[in-house]
Amino acid sequence: MEPRRPSGEPTPLGWRTAAVVAASVAVAVTQALVAALAPDPDSGLRTGGSAFDWASDASSLALVLAFVATGLWLTEARRNVERLRPEVDQTRDAVWAWLGWIIPIVSLWFPYQVVRDVLRGRTGAPAPFLVKSWWVLFLVASTTSFTTDHHVDASSVEWMALDTTVGAVATVVALGPWLLVVRRVARDQAQLLSGTAGVRAGV
Repeated sequence: MEPRRPSGEPTPLGWRTAAVVAASVAVAVTQALVAALAPDPDSGLRTGGSAFDWASDASSLALVLAFVATGLWLTEARRNVERLRPEVDQTRDAVWAWLGWIIPIVSLWFPYQVVRDVLRGRTGAPAPFLVKSWWVLFLVASTTSFTTDHHVDASSVEWMALDTTVGAVATVVALGPWLLVVRRVARDQAQLLSGTAGVRAGV
């Protein structure tokens, strides 16, 4: 039995891709600022309202925007694969394009599976090393705490500086593979949509 093709027309990713790229860059930049402005263990405690606090707040906002942008982009990309290539198996339901990032435990592998299956949409091939390398770096970045508490004691300053630095480096390094993943998904889906348009036009 052939897989059931979902109803509805495939939709170009367009502005969703641009939003993901912009939000992802914003996350990397703000995380780098947090690390650069983290208190120096040798200089003692910082005070509220510092540049570090502002950078931390900006980083939190960027993460929220990135979550929304990625959820919208990934949901539509997944729908397009279901409409254009229903024979390509989707391991997780569509809701996990959103919930997979925020629910503990499953967040360690569900988002990777959703992205992997979307990327398989055109060729059906196994996930390339690119996706795996991005996910490993993403996990390193996401498991650091990125401390934003405005009241820390002297004993925690050194740990906070190390924590933010490791997280920022992983985030910045992961940005490259992630943008390549986004670019490949956008390119592949544009080709699939172009082929659909050609068939409809009788090409």
